[in-house]
Amino acid sequence: YNQKMIANMTAGDIPDIFYVGPSAVRSYVDNGYVIPLDDYIDSTTLAQLEAFAPQLKPNFREAIERNKDEVKQLLGSEIVLRYYYQKGQAAFSLRFDKELKRALQELK
Repeated sequence: YNQKMIANMTAGDIPDIFYVGPSAVRSYVDNGYVIPLDDYIDSTTLAQLEAFAPQLKPNFREAIERNKDEVKQLLGSEIVLRYYYQKGQAAFSLRFDKELKRALQELK
């Protein structure tokens, strides 16, 4: 992404809105590619944005806890895939196959 943005800047083809990561902000400002928005945002709007900003930060711990079973399955499958390749992945994924579990119950 950064390489593409540098190429666009060099060509003078910069989008009106783009993402700048924290480590790149200083160089974009120093080179005049971004401008302060202070003149475009009144104090009330700025206060609303600042109050809303914390809600935009993802809560990874909560998301992982909420999706713990799926995370375990995906991580387990990825580990098995890397170490035991496709045969191991197929065997591991059968542990979570609801239809297979139902069929085995019917056979008992």
